[in-house]
Amino acid sequence: MKIYVLRHAEAEPNEPDESRALTAKGEESVKDLARYLKKRQMPDVEEVLHSPLLRAKQTAEILTSKLKLNVSVAEEPLLKPDSDVAELSAKLAKENGDLLLVGHNPHLERLIALLVHGRADASIVDLKKCGLVCLERTKQLVESTQGEWCVIRWMLIPKLV
Repeated sequence: MKIYVLRHAEAEPNEPDESRALTAKGEESVKDLARYLKKRQMPDVEEVLHSPLLRAKQTAEILTSKLKLNVSVAEEPLLKPDSDVAELSAKLAKENGDLLLVGHNPHLERLIALLVHGRADASIVDLKKCGLVCLERTKQLVESTQGEWCVIRWMLIPKLV
């Protein structure tokens, strides 16, 4: 199982936070990422999950559309910036198909740290806006839902695309 973790692209600085839309530059960043991934034949995912916040939803929708992914795109409350990463980790442990998660920092960095290292407060990655990390599950969990069950396969930073 692979988990693709994508931080939303650049958003307007307006309040309220929940309704901040992507900037024109943010939209272009997502399109650039899609073009880059298309050339490298990113594997299909079975589902795209995004935070309820507008900028994450827009990022997910643009990327899904540009990659012509024929999959469900759904809101996931556990991807909200203030959600408990341990709860999200537990949910991911029950999944078997490849997923794309679109959310926010520091939440996503904490999730990656928990999945790879076992501690959400570990410093594992510096996930920039529109940055993408591919994690691969290396263990099937039986009881534990946290830590050392994923490895980082690759990471894209916006400067590279």
